[in-house]
Amino acid sequence: GALSAVHSLGKAHLEFSGYDGWWSSAAGARKFDNDYFIGMVGKGWKPEKSVGGNAAKNQWTRSDPGASLTSLGKEMMLNSDLCLLYTEDTVGTQLAAANTAVC
Repeated sequence: GALSAVHSLGKAHLEFSGYDGWWSSAAGARKFDNDYFIGMVGKGWKPEKSVGGNAAKNQWTRSDPGASLTSLGKEMMLNSDLCLLYTEDTVGTQLAAANTAVC
């Protein structure tokens, strides 16, 4: 929990981590607040497989109507983020962007 809260700041950079996007909106990424946790619950997420062409890198991107690349930037979560809230999908499959359709 506590270490994950740091994801409310900054973003993942493809060239450094192999992942790409903001954990909160780009505008909110400079504020240490609870937007990261609110987004985990209040936003829809879909898997993005093979991030940057790397089959070993899978992440979650926003799938709800409020998602906006132009105004909010690319928002994303990792399996380790969403597993704080969800552990399985509706049929009991372990939650992972590599093998789950939607969260």
